[in-house]
Amino acid sequence: MKTDTTTLRKLFLLSTGLILITFLSCKDDPVSPQGEKQIETTTIGTEGGTIQKDDFTLTIPPGAFDKNYDISVSEIADDGAFGEDTVSNWHKISGIPQNYKEPLKFKIKHKGNISTNRFLAIGKAAANNLSGESSIVYNLYDASDSSGYLIGYLPINVTAKLYKSSVYNVDLSLYLGAV
Repeated sequence: MKTDTTTLRKLFLLSTGLILITFLSCKDDPVSPQGEKQIETTTIGTEGGTIQKDDFTLTIPPGAFDKNYDISVSEIADDGAFGEDTVSNWHKISGIPQNYKEPLKFKIKHKGNISTNRFLAIGKAAANNLSGESSIVYNLYDASDSSGYLIGYLPINVTAKLYKSSVYNVDLSLYLGAV
């Protein structure tokens, strides 16, 4: 009987240890970037507006929104999706509605040398219906170089298309960087 109790204790301790290791190892989840810091929150309505802070500018043209929206921009850690091809800081933009009516303009400072192929990587956090795994799904948009900044546009209805994809949306934020 003593052996059974000892074995059960060992199994309990081993199970508890594995559960703790699993919880502690979950902090690299790409959907919740670590080190996120608030940069700017602005209410933008039908008249349009700009959010600008340091190396990043988001311009919403007049008529793009149908009412007032609180748009937040945070600088986040690079999730490593593009490896050495990343040439800017990464940002998370929250509050952009699915149904905006004009292309949104992004301007982001690039660092180092960039190749002739310049893109803004704009992604959405999503989870796979079958596996339950979450990740950020990126699309690349052409960008032009202007005095050390890459300038690009997010076309109309892109966010609505991402909602209808084979993955379901985890949050309503956009993730943006230059590659």
